[in-house]
Amino acid sequence: ATGSNRFFHTGTSIVLSNTSSDYAFLGCINPNNTSLKWIDDITGYHVKANAVTFTISNSSYLTTPYVTGNAHSSVNLSYNNGITSSATSFNQDIYVARYDFNTGLCQWARTAGGPYDDVANGIVASKTSLNSVYITGSYKNQFNFGTTQLNSTGGTPMFDDHLFLARTDENGTLDWADDITGECDGEYSVGSNVAIEPAGSDKVWVTGNVLTNMHFNYNHPGSEVNLLSS
Repeated sequence: ATGSNRFFHTGTSIVLSNTSSDYAFLGCINPNNTSLKWIDDITGYHVKANAVTFTISNSSYLTTPYVTGNAHSSVNLSYNNGITSSATSFNQDIYVARYDFNTGLCQWARTAGGPYDDVANGIVASKTSLNSVYITGSYKNQFNFGTTQLNSTGGTPMFDDHLFLARTDENGTLDWADDITGECDGEYSVGSNVAIEPAGSDKVWVTGNVLTNMHFNYNHPGSEVNLLSS
């Protein structure tokens, strides 16, 4: 990012002192001398870190990092700073977590999902609502985030994916969530990534894949959503 002297990296192939299966990490590295400022692992069962984003200060410095991904929900996820997030089912759920830029301490973490596999592929920080984030990915059959529930129609519930787009506030509380569904059996849609234009109101772009015609249930003033699909 412009004016920043640090960057963050996510992945699943670094040696840390942990014995759990397939855990994820988030680290802060100084590119001037490649020294590691801090690193944190997210433990559970088959944990993947798929995307990272940041809020940016008025002086164009990176401030607050967020990470999202998915994990098998038979085991609760554990972060540093004594923070955990509860499983919602026995299958794969998504998670989102916020960290302190300077210390690497986790500030909060949330999980969301339903009875079948759910995946979070993209995350981006809002440019107008400080420390809010948009998350996109896919769910099967049903998706629960806080008190909001999305439900698919048609197709085969445990096999067909449905694109979701969700926004949380700075405390990890869901502002809203919507989905894209198709028109016929075997419907399929997946959110691959999400981005926001640099200035002005929150003009959000979502990219992914859809099968057949799609319906996007969206009505949220203050955020304009645009879809790019293949």
